[in-house]
Amino acid sequence: MDGETDRGSFIGNWSLDAGASPDVVNKAPITLAAAPSVYAAVGGASGGVFQSMDAGMTWTQARAIGAGRRFAMAFSTDGSRLYIASTTLTTPSEFGALYISDNHGASFRIGTGVPNIGGAGCLTEDQGDHDLALAVDPVDTDRLYRGMAGVYVSSNGGASFAYTGAGTHSGQHAIAVNGGGVYLGNDGGLFKSSAGGAGWRPLNRGLGVVQFQSVALDSSGAVVLGGTQDNGINQASGGGLTWTHSDDGDGGFVQIDQSNPSIVFDEHAGLSLSRSINFGALGTYNSISPGAAGTDPLQLYPPFTADPSNPERILLGTKPAVGELSRQRHDHGLRRRQQSFAADLDRAERGFDRRMRQFVVRHQRHCGGAH
Repeated sequence: MDGETDRGSFIGNWSLDAGASPDVVNKAPITLAAAPSVYAAVGGASGGVFQSMDAGMTWTQARAIGAGRRFAMAFSTDGSRLYIASTTLTTPSEFGALYISDNHGASFRIGTGVPNIGGAGCLTEDQGDHDLALAVDPVDTDRLYRGMAGVYVSSNGGASFAYTGAGTHSGQHAIAVNGGGVYLGNDGGLFKSSAGGAGWRPLNRGLGVVQFQSVALDSSGAVVLGGTQDNGINQASGGGLTWTHSDDGDGGFVQIDQSNPSIVFDEHAGLSLSRSINFGALGTYNSISPGAAGTDPLQLYPPFTADPSNPERILLGTKPAVGELSRQRHDHGLRRRQQSFAADLDRAERGFDRRMRQFVVRHQRHCGGAH
């Protein structure tokens, strides 16, 4: 749930008054400033933006604002202007609309400025289910910062936006502006700009802000390899706290060959299994993904592991339809076998069978990186 007040504060117990289930309620920080009006936004087809004039006792929906997957709100310091941004209900979710009120929510107009997507060539704005933030400059009501995957700024009250995210991480979740600068909370941690959105620098030293999806050790326990959400694959050794970057992208499960630590496996979101034969050095990974499983339903990070009795065997789990698949591939000494097997994963809990396919990837240590 996202919330704002234009003036005043209130004390009381919260209860869910809108939204079909908790997964459609956006859980972003609630800002209470000073006034008789309280605003709350609920994501989902049955949600929208709601206003209370009696400290949350009763609520009225702002009909001028359409439903959205996610909402972000920001009041100007003096309470004279309210900005509300939304993302679409589509999959993937994209930027929806910017609504602007100059009369404490009595009426809204739609901002005409659609952000020009900029920055790195890989930047796309299709993560509206979890990337959205909004903040107003405390000394300039017309200066508005919008965070999605990238960062954008308007100097004319939302009439137009320009990309200003170069030098920071993608995936914006929080923006704060004060006399000291502009602060971002995103998938890469905490960043600050002292120049109105230009020249970002990280403030992450000493902060444990990376989300690890998995970790793996070599046989001696001296090397730690970790897959981290939206921050790639990272490695530390010797028991120290200094991490080196091993691979880019979204980091999922990882493995280190227990008999030869120069062989390292990692994966990214989806069916994206890779191998390095150079101790996981940056730029040395090559794909070994089993292409025949491309249509299988997948978790975000499909689990894989090494057979403890035979590190030559790598098992990767998906959720395919019932069927058999057998394939062999010979390529510079690399041999792959794929077969399906049935597994009763959660009969007791869900009352139905699921099936997994086992992919067995046999790698040869002398293949020189071929795949």
